[in-house]
Amino acid sequence: MQDEGSARQPESGRGRIVVRMEAETDPAFGSRPGERSLAGRLLGCLVVLDKPAGMTSRSASDEVGRAIGVRGTGHSGTLDPAVTGVLPVGAGTGLKVLELLLASGKEYEGTMAVHGAVDPGELAEAAGRFVGEIVQVPPVRSRVKREPRKRLVHAFGITGVEGRRARFRCAVQAGTYVRKLVHDLGEALGCGAHMTGLRRTKAGPFTLRDAVGLDDLFSAAEESGRGSQGRLSAMLLPPEAACGGLRAVWAADGAVARLLAGSPLFLPGVIKLESGIVRGEEVAMLTLKDELIAVGRAEMSSEEMASLASGAAVRVRKAVMLKGVYP
Repeated sequence: MQDEGSARQPESGRGRIVVRMEAETDPAFGSRPGERSLAGRLLGCLVVLDKPAGMTSRSASDEVGRAIGVRGTGHSGTLDPAVTGVLPVGAGTGLKVLELLLASGKEYEGTMAVHGAVDPGELAEAAGRFVGEIVQVPPVRSRVKREPRKRLVHAFGITGVEGRRARFRCAVQAGTYVRKLVHDLGEALGCGAHMTGLRRTKAGPFTLRDAVGLDDLFSAAEESGRGSQGRLSAMLLPPEAACGGLRAVWAADGAVARLLAGSPLFLPGVIKLESGIVRGEEVAMLTLKDELIAVGRAEMSSEEMASLASGAAVRVRKAVMLKGVYP
């Protein structure tokens, strides 16, 4: 086996690439994500929208579809109408990766009103007590059953205090209600508090740097209609962009069609893989052109995939690529 780690600098927490065998990909089939035409991108894409205030996530998703001329869009992680910020929207095969983003962590910046006089140091200390595993009951106006559930708060800090108004930042597990987090902070202080504003700054791998406004999206679409497609193409991210948090296994061209038919990825079809994979882990199954074929469950560890000659390495959980791209 050959370790490709020196050829590719791994992201934080990611493994090096181990090559099981040498193989080439046929340029006649598929295309690298960054080389797709606008028409190819519209078959499957993600738009990271900077959702404006006063619009539901559903209506914002519909507006993205109207701008790019695609029906049947969907979004990942509902934002209340008053909340702004990062809202990933999927179209085509991009819809199939939205669940990866639903389960990913979120980050926010917001403002709160404290209902009593509180020392800034006391406020910061109280917020720090909510970092870690908390038990949260969803608010009355929520779509989930109102019962206690554990959630992980990675960070919750006060970034400024002006009288009884405070600014904060937090990083939380998916499904954490920030409005309720602020309410519970007020209860811990003994005086009460409520959230007055919220902006999502990160969802999964996407931040505000990746986000585009609706006006810019419509403007880029108009330019595309006049023959200048570059700006719109740059706004349509490939579905592969949602898989940054998954380790990867690369399959031979000849295995792609079988995977899309539901067959497991057997070891003879594994060309290379990331180290650090453990059994049961969710992994991205890629072509040698780095196209996302499917998301699957690892049936072997990286060490087993690298050393064994036969067996099922990964079982398909959700196919993403359109059938017929590879023969």
